[in-house]
Amino acid sequence: MAGSGNCSTEQIQELLEFLFEHQDLARGRMRSVDGNARSNRLWQEIAQKLNALGGCAKTVPQWMKVWADRKYLAKKAAAAVRVQHSGTGGGPSTAPQLAQWELKVLEIMGEGFGGSISTARVPAFPTSEVSYICVNCTTYN
Repeated sequence: MAGSGNCSTEQIQELLEFLFEHQDLARGRMRSVDGNARSNRLWQEIAQKLNALGGCAKTVPQWMKVWADRKYLAKKAAAAVRVQHSGTGGGPSTAPQLAQWELKVLEIMGEGFGGSISTARVPAFPTSEVSYICVNCTTYN
């Protein structure tokens, strides 16, 4: 795995479990002054736990990079599955199966992560009349 350099399966599982319990941390939603301090404390806590498990020893920024890489890879895998499922043709599905850790990352990140945004639509034509001012004209449309 990219960014995981010699990390044990146990370390990755522990990281994912920790981030599942602290989804605001995983999703980067701790932006206030208090949130930043709490985020730093949580990353220090998990880095110590992970380093104590054996496998690989990383600094907090390196563990954060492992998480960022895992999110990227899970999102990429989910997109590949989505493309295969949306294809046409007969026969059995050739879509790859997501690994357990990929499913866990998608679960941690929540609905919509790694998927298309189906609720974002821009109408072809405005539904209500809108008046536009023509800068070089003397009339209004």
